[in-house]
Amino acid sequence: VLDGPAFLEECLSTENFPGCARYSYSEHRELLPSVLTAAAALEAVPLDVDTLIAAVDGGSGRSAAYPCAAVLFDAAEEFRSESESESGRVGIPLLATERVMGKFLRRTAGLAMLNPGYELWDPPDPARPALSRDMPGAMVDLVFSRGLFVVFLVGGCTPGHPERELLQRIVDRGVEEANWTAGGGEDGGLLGVYGYNNAWHVAGGFIYEAQTRCLDSRNMGAIPTEAENLSFWSTSARRAPIAAAVAGEFKGTAPAGGEEAAQMRYDGNKTYVAFVVGDGDNVQYMLTTRREWFRRRLDSCRQVATVGYD
Repeated sequence: VLDGPAFLEECLSTENFPGCARYSYSEHRELLPSVLTAAAALEAVPLDVDTLIAAVDGGSGRSAAYPCAAVLFDAAEEFRSESESESGRVGIPLLATERVMGKFLRRTAGLAMLNPGYELWDPPDPARPALSRDMPGAMVDLVFSRGLFVVFLVGGCTPGHPERELLQRIVDRGVEEANWTAGGGEDGGLLGVYGYNNAWHVAGGFIYEAQTRCLDSRNMGAIPTEAENLSFWSTSARRAPIAAAVAGEFKGTAPAGGEEAAQMRYDGNKTYVAFVVGDGDNVQYMLTTRREWFRRRLDSCRQVATVGYD
């Protein structure tokens, strides 16, 4: 059995280790959304300099060369001008986001907002929240499986702010040049935004969490998805969705009701509605505490059905 450092060194020594996106968590923490965008677009493994040196070399620095097949993205080089030219940290996320937009936007398939670790609850200055926690790993797997463009611009929805102007350009170009149409982004319609915009917590709530009033030219809609393993739970390989009504029948994998339910006849004169019962919050709850609610409700329904109640 290998311990953690030995396992990591074994992984990094293999000839098949893929290309990596190199960054330093301590130096690029606020820029992690941009690092993830680049890594996902390049299909590269994000590799933290700080963690690798500490785990493999005990701080000696011997592993700085990185034994991956190729360094496809180096945050220290890509964001060097941002780190050296800006006085203070205001503007650094804007410039880093703008840089990855220019290089990688056309390789992405949608938009996500993931907080790199800013203070959440009523910060003294909501416009400049401090980095007070680690960035959660939730939804990072979906970023890579879907190829999402990740942003988190605190001023992205603030009228007159340069970050809002940049977010407007990203969204417009994403729809027009990268075909961000999933969720209805075409023709100025609703564009789904994965993750969660939990900036600007004021008077008990996040002002822009719904996204709908964020931009002028595009009506964005929040898809609150700060949950793990969504790349697995959302894959069509688990259960093929009903794609269309073909030859008068629904075509898809049989649901829990069996083959009869899968072959139900489609009536074009009827409107079909599916309900997901929740507390009106987000997918994270649906995968945790509310899942137990569903189970209890299903058990109750089965008990009623057993006694023959219709």
